[in-house]
Amino acid sequence: MARPKSEDKKLALLEAATTAFGQSGIAASTAVIARNAGVAEGTLFRYFATKDDLINELYLFLKHDLCQSMMANLDRSVTDAKTM
Repeated sequence: MARPKSEDKKLALLEAATTAFGQSGIAASTAVIARNAGVAEGTLFRYFATKDDLINELYLFLKHDLCQSMMANLDRSVTDAKTM
């Protein structure tokens, strides 16, 4: 029976991928990403079937994070004044 996936491991992999791709670009190896996340390379492929899947998931993760940051800093008084 396969072990359940951990959200903490997935997050660690995405954070390690962010750093690795930032330093080495698309050439960053999955072995380095896994090592920096503190997991075996095979574990990375339990979460992301291919490197392309990892890159796509990382894009969505970073896009969501950016949107959250932008919304948190949005000056709502400007939009509220326009609706009145």
